[in-house]
Amino acid sequence: MPARVRTPRKLARASPGSDARPRSTRRATSAKILLVPPTAHPLLDADDCARARAAVDALRRYWTPRHPELPSATLGAAAYLDIPTDGVRQYYTRATRARRALHREFDWLYERLTAAVEAALGAPAAITTAYAPPGFHIFRWHERLSELSPKLHYDLQHEHLDWKTSPNADPSRRFSFTVPIAMPAAGAGLYVWPITHGEPVPADPPGATYHPYALGDLFIHDGFHLHQIAADRPMFEGEERVTFQGHGVLDDGVWQLYW
Repeated sequence: MPARVRTPRKLARASPGSDARPRSTRRATSAKILLVPPTAHPLLDADDCARARAAVDALRRYWTPRHPELPSATLGAAAYLDIPTDGVRQYYTRATRARRALHREFDWLYERLTAAVEAALGAPAAITTAYAPPGFHIFRWHERLSELSPKLHYDLQHEHLDWKTSPNADPSRRFSFTVPIAMPAAGAGLYVWPITHGEPVPADPPGATYHPYALGDLFIHDGFHLHQIAADRPMFEGEERVTFQGHGVLDDGVWQLYW
């Protein structure tokens, strides 16, 4: 399904301390930022998605709740969530705690992911050993789920991590990805604006393009353009939105994939 221009029904600004910073005071890390156009690539079929979804439930003891009352959780550490709220030490603690279980259950998925990234972006890919591996974000239906208003943001989680330990890493060469493994009947997707990090952002920015997700497809974008989870996709009782997520940074010619 082609992307289409729409105006999101809900717009929420960034909260203090998050990596969602529409009115950024930081400049881009490099003049040679890699601007990856939003694209989708086949990765998993329906049976693969069901297998991954069952494994996510099997690892429920490793889930981290992301709201005190509403059913939002992650499996695996996420730099953009853990470091601003709990600090870098807690990020590494969660990454270490979940890494072995994630690799035990999802090495088959990591292998497919690295092959797909290489095919899409033209360079080898590997799952990082320095940071948290890609993980999962889980949203389940709740009558108050709309209170989790998604924010307009850029993907700046790389700024929380110390890439200096890898002298050939280039955080200006980066991308983000999402693979939905469970979606509500109304679908899910991402709004992307033609506004890059560092540019002025109007109070109600126009011109968002809606990119619908397809179950099992690898959706790649640069994270450098203003974007937002599509909050206007309804979810009904018994439904859920579960996505396999992460980011990539080019390090010595290899895409290191992390979350």
